[in-house]
Amino acid sequence: MIDSSSKNDQIVHRHKIHYLMIKKSFVHYLLYFFITLLIINALPAGVMFIIDPSGAIIGLSTELLAKAPFGNFLIPGLFLLLVMGLLPIVILYGLVNRSKIVWAERINLYKEMHWSWTYSFYLGLVMIIWINIQLLMMKEYSFLQVVISLLGVAIIIVTHLPKTKNYYRSTAELN
Repeated sequence: MIDSSSKNDQIVHRHKIHYLMIKKSFVHYLLYFFITLLIINALPAGVMFIIDPSGAIIGLSTELLAKAPFGNFLIPGLFLLLVMGLLPIVILYGLVNRSKIVWAERINLYKEMHWSWTYSFYLGLVMIIWINIQLLMMKEYSFLQVVISLLGVAIIIVTHLPKTKNYYRSTAELN
């Protein structure tokens, strides 16, 4: 007769082996690439807006913010630097390493998924919302806004592909 705890240990061991055997595929690298594109775009822009809130350093005018609740680019610069630049670096680190970050796991709404998968999904949503807010507040529009919005959509799509979801399923129940 096999001890039930021994049988459970065997099942858990098989699940751990299966989890470790899942290889990264093209879609994983595509997600890394998309997030890297966002970082490359957002970090320098955020820093430049913080250094020069008038926007002149990158050829923008505060006149573009006529409908915005602020008179310069400092708030957008902080948002770009922190939310669209530094946070995606943390997300990318988690995606690549599947590392455990306690604070990120605490506010992960999809407990069955690794926090970095969830945050990738959040990031895609935030990108789309960010661009839509820009479109409502700004006087003029840019092709870059369309590109960033489509990048957000692409991140959401790649995040929800079966290979991506399977790779980032949480192993919390296996530990």
